[in-house]
Amino acid sequence: MIYIGAIFGGPGGMSSKIGSAISKIKHLAGEREMDASGSLDIVFHVPGSLLSPDYDGVRTGTFSRKKRLLQVQIAVPQDLTDKDEVTEVARSLVPLLRQAVRLAQPVFDRAHIPYPQDEYEQLIDGIERGLSPN
Repeated sequence: MIYIGAIFGGPGGMSSKIGSAISKIKHLAGEREMDASGSLDIVFHVPGSLLSPDYDGVRTGTFSRKKRLLQVQIAVPQDLTDKDEVTEVARSLVPLLRQAVRLAQPVFDRAHIPYPQDEYEQLIDGIERGLSPN
């Protein structure tokens, strides 16, 4: 299962273009049943007027062996928040989602927890198709 969330570095986060883009991605991802395989909690860190991520790209966060859950954090680039259209912003986040899915594999391998990377990549493919203009 993949959970998607966001932390905003300033007021008005969810009503911003990036907030709307993340909501669109969450909607396209849908909800899945939890099973015995490894799950991801993907958290977008969105820069704002009060604070910005102190890292670039994608990194792992907290790992719970008991819950079989790894948090993966994505620093949203500042220039991405300036794009014109919500769908364009969402499409720009897809490669970061793919990177998050791939970054998690070694963590679950070391913990001997099954990780459905192919299934998660297919989910990202579906999100990408849902964001395409055709």
